[in-house]
Amino acid sequence: MRLIRFSTLAIVVLLSACSLGQAGDPTPTGGHKVSTGVGPGISIDEALASTNDEPLLINGWLVISPQSEVRFCSALRESNPPGCAGSSLAVTGLDPENVGKLAEAGGVQWSEESVQLLGTIKDGRLVVSARSI
Repeated sequence: MRLIRFSTLAIVVLLSACSLGQAGDPTPTGGHKVSTGVGPGISIDEALASTNDEPLLINGWLVISPQSEVRFCSALRESNPPGCAGSSLAVTGLDPENVGKLAEAGGVQWSEESVQLLGTIKDGRLVVSARSI
């Protein structure tokens, strides 16, 4: 089985519980918005080994099952539809609508390029939330 390797370009996905109100003032709305950021990020294996309670910027691929389970994968299997290969994390707090364009086949959605998520690791899950920023 061949693994798709990380591309040099990464989409950065950061969630925030604020949206801009009038005159550009941050106004809490309870919703999430997508922001961009920069940085090399770390691998899923590094995130799993981390003892840091602070938010981590992690590289990987998103795979969303037909049941809406979101996984963050260190690599994708080369199949149609693809699934996770290697290490992965279950993701909570991520609204797939905010990720951008995802490929889809057989009810499975996935990112075709590596993405970066900012979140904390709690009980082996990646928690992406407003508190993570």
